[in-house]
Amino acid sequence: MGDIYYQVLLLGLAGQQYAIDVDTSLENFRKTTISKFKELVIKRIQKEATAKHIGTADIRLVFGSKQLEEKETFDYYSIIPKSTILMVLRLPGGWC
Repeated sequence: MGDIYYQVLLLGLAGQQYAIDVDTSLENFRKTTISKFKELVIKRIQKEATAKHIGTADIRLVFGSKQLEEKETFDYYSIIPKSTILMVLRLPGGWC
């Protein structure tokens, strides 16, 4: 029998929904950094042919109305198992 994972739901770039396995321990789930979660996201979405070129620097994650900073943890943002996080692409460019 396999391990039971605490998961976060991710809304993808074209409306796809993914269940991302984060950790088997609630304590470790809470300590998960956004940077580590981005790595899990990329690993999961790169299974699709259209997402093979996307890296962690290319995405932004949003929970509620807050953009998630890589150095912070799930606990910092009060992210609990089964929370929904939105993924958006970082667009190149700048001010004119």
